[in-house]
Amino acid sequence: MEGKWIREIFAQYCNDKGVLASEQNELLIHLDAIISFSGGAGFCMSEEGDLLSQWRAYADNGAGVSIGFNKDYFETLGNLKRDRGDPFNAHLTKVEYDVVQQKKIVGEHLDEILKLVSQGVLRKPTILSAISEEAEKQRQENFRTLILRYFFFFFHLYEMKNPAFAEEREWRLISHLIREAREREFGQITKMDFRPLPDRIVPFTRIALEPLPVPSIAEIVLWPRNVTPEKIVEAI
Repeated sequence: MEGKWIREIFAQYCNDKGVLASEQNELLIHLDAIISFSGGAGFCMSEEGDLLSQWRAYADNGAGVSIGFNKDYFETLGNLKRDRGDPFNAHLTKVEYDVVQQKKIVGEHLDEILKLVSQGVLRKPTILSAISEEAEKQRQENFRTLILRYFFFFFHLYEMKNPAFAEEREWRLISHLIREAREREFGQITKMDFRPLPDRIVPFTRIALEPLPVPSIAEIVLWPRNVTPEKIVEAI
């Protein structure tokens, strides 16, 4: 459901607003188009640096380490990369799990789309419902505005998750990727590195922890199953 949970919230919001099923289906087609050409490279973290489920899932069942990164560092680094125009200018974002808040985020853009729907942007003229040339030009202009509104959702695709994952209290360093139709793949993927997993190959990009006035790492947590001497961890 990565990048797709927003679709569930979008549909719920339409239902809350009493949008007709036929109109809702057409609106979802446009959202699906945004989802289909979008991608993201993400570095996922948690506010909980010492959480049993995370140790078991991501730290070799407690034999690994928990690295406590500095939030201010990643915010500073993100602004620096954006100012330089780096191709993978990742930004730090907090994942939202609360459905009420998710609907507020979606509604900020969807309300404007629904205004255009109420003005007839989805009602195409037929022989039985002809409209003037001027009215049709306005409808087409409104339709272009509607499509542009959808691009705002692009930046929220990886900021929402199912409330069932709320325990993770996740933050993400996200770099948005664009899928280029002519390549039939992510346009930026050829500029990335690749690493193997047991069942697939995964593209990734390296983001250097550049020296900044703010330290990048705030703390290291070792679980009892990690037998590395503390002096070695400090040296690393």
